[in-house]
Amino acid sequence: MAVFELAPCPAMQTKVRAEVDDPLHGRLPGYDDLKGMTYLNWFLKETLRLYLPLNAGPRICPGQQFDLLETSYVVLRFLQEHAGLDGLSNEAQPWTENYTLTCSVGQGAWLRLTKRELGQVSA
Repeated sequence: MAVFELAPCPAMQTKVRAEVDDPLHGRLPGYDDLKGMTYLNWFLKETLRLYLPLNAGPRICPGQQFDLLETSYVVLRFLQEHAGLDGLSNEAQPWTENYTLTCSVGQGAWLRLTKRELGQVSA
C-alpha cells in the first residue's frame, strides 16, 4: 500500500528519494540508515494510519517496530531500483479492500515502473 500511495505524488517521491539517495549513494542500507530516514518513517506511519492502525488503543502490536523496519527497507530498495512510480487508475471498478489475515486491495494496485539507470542518483 505504501508504494501505491507514493505513486501519484511526485513531490513526495522526490522528497523521499532525496532522503534515500543523499546519505546512501546507491549502497544497501543498514539498521542505522533506516532509523535515520525521518521523512520515510513519517510517510510509512501515515500510510499505516490510513490502512491498518497497528498502534491504536492500549494493545500495541508487539511486532510493530520490526514491521516498520522491514517496510522501510522494502520501500527504500524500491526507490533505489526505480526512477519512476506512476499510479495507473483503475476506474472500471471502485476501490475495495479485503480484510482477512492481511489487508489487500480487491482489484489490485496497478503501477507503472521505470527502472533506474546504473549509478543514477537524484540530484
